[in-house]
Amino acid sequence: MIGTVGIRDLEVECVLGVYDEERLTSRSVRIDIEVDYDMESIVRSDQIRDGIDYDRIVEISREHAAWAKYRTLEALVGGIVDLLARAYPFVERIKVAAAKPGAIPGATESWVTVEITGET
Repeated sequence: MIGTVGIRDLEVECVLGVYDEERLTSRSVRIDIEVDYDMESIVRSDQIRDGIDYDRIVEISREHAAWAKYRTLEALVGGIVDLLARAYPFVERIKVAAAKPGAIPGATESWVTVEITGET
């Protein structure tokens, strides 16, 4: 029984940017996370130990964003995907998207999505 859990519009603070002036202060970035996995155990037990802990996903994402000082959204998102894959090696798919509001004049936001599939 494969299902998807997710978190939408998680705000994280991070130092992120290609240009020196972008790297002077932290900024808010919005993150969406989707994780597919076999939910049979948690459906039957109704115990979080048998599934994905949303709080842990948020903790991993926020801590990584606060600690890492990337130049690109791609690197930030890739780092989060890698950490989630290590924390939950049994998942079928992890997809993380991040949006950087106000990064490009005349555009609402710039964004990137990274996805991995299979046993990691």
